[in-house]
Amino acid sequence: MVYLTCIVLKFLNANRPYDAVNVILSLQNDNGGYATYELSRSYSWLEVINPAETFGDIVIYYPEVTESHH
Repeated sequence: MVYLTCIVLKFLNANRPYDAVNVILSLQNDNGGYATYELSRSYSWLEVINPAETFGDIVIYYPEVTESHH
């Protein structure tokens, strides 16, 4: 396992982990949650003009903000 780690680190640019963390943090919503694929960019009042009552509360994606302890 140590040998494999050395091989991976040999080819891994030192800035890549920082870049990855920056991308993850840039996708975080203001409330601390994460949407499925992009930032939530709309307002809750937009649900009022949703013409399909059957599909209520689907115009805006509400990301889950929970804390899990394992």
